Amino acid sequence: FLGVKYLVERDGQVEENLYLEDVYTSGSVHLLENKTYLPLGFMVDSELANVDFKYSNYPFTLQNELLCAATGIDTEYWHKIGEECLNISGTNVEYTSSPSSGYASYSSSGKTGYVTYTYNITQSGFMCISLDLPKKNKITVSLNGSELYNETYSLPQSFSVAFVRPGDIVQVRLTCNANEKGTTKVYAAQL
Repeated sequence: FLGVKYLVERDGQVEENLYLEDVYTSGSVHLLENKTYLPLGFMVDSELANVDFKYSNYPFTLQNELLCAATGIDTEYWHKIGEECLNISGTNVEYTSSPSSGYASYSSSGKTGYVTYTYNITQSGFMCISLDLPKKNKITVSLNGSELYNETYSLPQSFSVAFVRPGDIVQVRLTCNANEKGTTKVYAAQL
């Protein structure tokens, strides 16, 4: 829908995905082709002109609005993974959290600490995560104990996790530097 036909996976790990096909590999770099790609010229419903592009508190809301307006089909494409599936915990940090909003504030002492978001998956679907990290923190994402991503972010980011099934455990772990105070928001949704 947004004109993304190819993605590059640089860490050598290609997760199961119904929408992307691994079409070329060179070393640990994979070229993935979006099998649901729409070219830049396609027809949409006239309601698309009425979409308000202002910031939303939930990052997947705008995408739902865009898809509904463009297709004329009134449905929720991205489903929020709710607080009943989320546990937020801390190691070597004092923290407060709100699983309903994905918000956590933390304060680490003289050593490195962690804030961990654990999602217990109850439905099958393609999972994406959106992060809002004001500080430059290392993020590790794992599926059933196997590390998928290990990156450092300091800006709002959205990325795919994998196709997940009931019983899967997805963890997002934020590394907090020694003597650091900060906040984070992590949102998860399934297509």
